Formats: sequence, structure tokens, C-alpha cells
Amino acid sequence: MDPHTRHAIDIEPEERKPVNNTVGDLGASWRYVAEPGNWDTAVAMNNPGQSGDPESPFYENLFLPWTRDETFPLLFDRAQITENAALRVRLEPAG
Repeated sequence: MDPHTRHAIDIEPEERKPVNNTVGDLGASWRYVAEPGNWDTAVAMNNPGQSGDPESPFYENLFLPWTRDETFPLLFDRAQITENAALRVRLEPAG
């Protein structure tokens, strides 16, 4: 892999705090907590970010919160989704 590509995809290491009294740098890459019937209280985490594109601002935006065992709201309410959306992608079939 060329150095430019390596630099673009690398995310700097970050030490994680101990989990369950054990030291480790691993954790779930996707997790969520939801209560059926009360979906608007759901929270989630996705490491390292929401995008697989190194040029996106969402490529590694969740890495540091992941290392701190933080979560973000997993929105279900359409009004909240619209209010909090950074962008909208519309997919249409070709032809």
C-alpha cells in the first residue's frame, strides 16, 4: 500500500480504559441498547465512524467516543432524524 493511502486510512491508536477490571484495546465495533416500545431512548456506537470513506468527516468521528465507551442517540422518530441529519442520500434504480 502506498504511503498516501496508508496515511488516509490509518486512525491513530488510543488507549482504552479498563473494561471489567481487565486492560484491553478491543471492544464491540457495533453495539446498541434499545427498549422495544420505547425506541426513542435507544443508543448506539459504531467504531470508528459511520463511513467507510477516508475522505468523509464521518470516517473516524466515533473513534474517540468508542474508546471512552460512549454512545450516541439511535434516532427512530422521523422528525428527530430530519433535524439531526448531516446529509441525505437518495438511491434510485438505474434505467
